[in-house]
Amino acid sequence: MANFLEKFNELNTRDVSEHVDKKQGLSYLSWAYVQQELTKADPNYTEKIIEFPSPDATNENIFLPYLKTDEGYMVCVELTVFSVTKREWLPVLDYRNKSLAKGSATTFDINKATKRCMVKCAAKFGLGNYLYLGEDGPEQPFESASESELKDVDNKVKELAPLMDITETQLKKKMNIGNKLSSADAEEALVRLDNGIQYYKTNKKDDK
Repeated sequence: MANFLEKFNELNTRDVSEHVDKKQGLSYLSWAYVQQELTKADPNYTEKIIEFPSPDATNENIFLPYLKTDEGYMVCVELTVFSVTKREWLPVLDYRNKSLAKGSATTFDINKATKRCMVKCAAKFGLGNYLYLGEDGPEQPFESASESELKDVDNKVKELAPLMDITETQLKKKMNIGNKLSSADAEEALVRLDNGIQYYKTNKKDDK
C-alpha cells in the first residue's frame, strides 16, 4: 500500500492543465491523454466497462454497457492500475450536464459518458485528481433566461421543427430544451438550433 501511495502522489502532482477542456464551468481531462499516461505509468493496467443485463431483451445473455433505470442511465468503469482495482459510476448527461431522462440517451451519449467515467476513475489513482477537489462545492445561483432569450429560442424552434417534419414539442424533447432555461442554456440552445436550421436548409436546397 505504501508503494501505491507513492505512485498516487506522483500522478497527483502532474500538471495536466494543457490537456483540460472547459464546458459549463467544469473541467474535463482528455480521455486519450489519460489512457496514454496510465499506459506509461503501468503498461499492464486494465480497463473494464461494467455491463448489465438488458431490461428489454428476452435473451438473458444480452448485456449492455449501461444501467437503465426509471431515473435515467448510469455507466460504471473499473480500472486496475498498480495491481489496485477501483470503480467509478457516472450518470449519462446531456449538453447542460443534466441527467438524461429514460428513453432519451443515444449510443453517442453512452460512449461519451463511459469515457468521462474512465477519466474520473483514473483520478482515484491520482491522475487529474485535483480537478475534482472543488466539484462538490455549492452550486452557482440559477440565472434565468430573459424573456428576449426565451422568445428567440421559441422562434428558432418554430423555424426548425417543420424543416425536420416533427412537432415543436418533439423537437424540444429531442434537443433537451426544457421549459425552464438558464441564460447559458438558452445561449447554447440557440447555437444548436441555428446549426440545425442551416443544415436542413442546405440539404433541402441540394435535394431540389
